[in-house]
Amino acid sequence: MPELRPENPLLSGHVRVEDPEEDNAVFELLYDYETVHLGRQAASREVSFAGTPAAAVYREWIGGSSHNLGMLRGDKIALCIPLVDTKSSWWGQPLKRGSLPISRSGQSIHFTYHGGHQNLVLAVDRSVYEAAWAVDGVGPAMPCESAVAAARQQLLASAPTRVAAWSRRLQRVLQAALQPQADPSMPVITGAGLQNEVLTALRSLLENGRVDKVEQPLAESIVEETLVRVDAAVNDVPSVADLCVALNVSRRTLEMAFQRVTETSPRQFLTQRQLNRSYCLLKQANPVSTRVTDVAMACGFHELGRFAGRYKQAFGESPRDTLHTRVGRATPKVLGADTD
Repeated sequence: MPELRPENPLLSGHVRVEDPEEDNAVFELLYDYETVHLGRQAASREVSFAGTPAAAVYREWIGGSSHNLGMLRGDKIALCIPLVDTKSSWWGQPLKRGSLPISRSGQSIHFTYHGGHQNLVLAVDRSVYEAAWAVDGVGPAMPCESAVAAARQQLLASAPTRVAAWSRRLQRVLQAALQPQADPSMPVITGAGLQNEVLTALRSLLENGRVDKVEQPLAESIVEETLVRVDAAVNDVPSVADLCVALNVSRRTLEMAFQRVTETSPRQFLTQRQLNRSYCLLKQANPVSTRVTDVAMACGFHELGRFAGRYKQAFGESPRDTLHTRVGRATPKVLGADTD
């Protein structure tokens, strides 16, 4: 799995600019960029962003009409997902539903925006996606030429339902990076985690066709390898995106494998497994020398409030109650928390 080096931390924030010179500077880490504003509308742009030097996702809102010219720095692929379109165009071509502008370093960009336009953009280094998609995982290696070939065409055709699903997912990821406590169902977004979210989304949108079935042998292999990797991570449970990159499978393939074997989603199954392990540890522990926080951390829960809420939803009692009333108690039936 590609790893984020310590010197590549997660950067995130929100900016608003109204001056053309400032506007050009917003993207200087990613692009050689130039904005040519049209008419007398306010030259405004708002950008929410999160990323590392190797991968990034940002959402932008355009306040006035403009031509946007430039070129990606380094050796990258960038994919644009329109959210709100106001007759904007890519190289003079009106954007159609399911058509995603895509570009690579060395290729000129020409986007014409009109006021009110909103979009999401993914950008990732070629070295990162080549390392991820060529790994010897459970899934087949994905030809990296697919990304380059798509960029040459400049518009990537993808199923509108898939685009809509990833739009929602990536906006949640971006929001979690900006405001970690805003969505309790989202894990803490690290630099490595965001990089894997971007890789998983890009792979899914580049894949031809839709995975509608995962055969039993492959499903069993995927679930088995997932559990091996989760156990190897000890007290730092990987996210679904981390697992997709490690196993070299799409998110849908992972979800369908778990649905076939466990009749639930990967995240729900893994969370219920963590909760069961925490229950067993608390049940067996000495309440004088054991802290609930230590057990939660050992089982991969890093936010005590969220852990306590899920634990009570699953077992009908608090972790502290289990710890202090362990003797002679029957194991309660797991109700199963909705963690998606």
